[in-house]
Amino acid sequence: MDNGMIRNTRYLTYLKEMFVRADKPLSFPEIIDHVTTWKHGLTPNQLTNILTKCPAFTCVGKTDGHRSTGYSGPYEVNVWELTNHEDVKKTVKLTPECKCGTILKGDNARKSRLECGRCYLKRKTLERAKNGEK
Repeated sequence: MDNGMIRNTRYLTYLKEMFVRADKPLSFPEIIDHVTTWKHGLTPNQLTNILTKCPAFTCVGKTDGHRSTGYSGPYEVNVWELTNHEDVKKTVKLTPECKCGTILKGDNARKSRLECGRCYLKRKTLERAKNGEK
């Protein structure tokens, strides 16, 4: 299996998990906003290819694009949902989530750290300020 297939499998897992957490259909801008928070995110073209070619996702309609994003102009964006939501919900194992909403992956999830890097730095900075350290 080449690296592209391994990467797409990982992205499919993350996307399915995101839909299970949301528990509702998501518009394309909502999906891309979440995907851009990943360390190695997807481009809009990659995301579109995955959503259209994978049978786990279904386009259920369109919505006004200017309402869901800050862009102006009359255009429509697709709304996506999981094809077999209940079946996928049973099989997807949710990874831990930080209190700020960031999904913890890799070492942070395996070592049972329950905060992301940003929350850790923020907490340490506040602790140092409280103790009078630099």
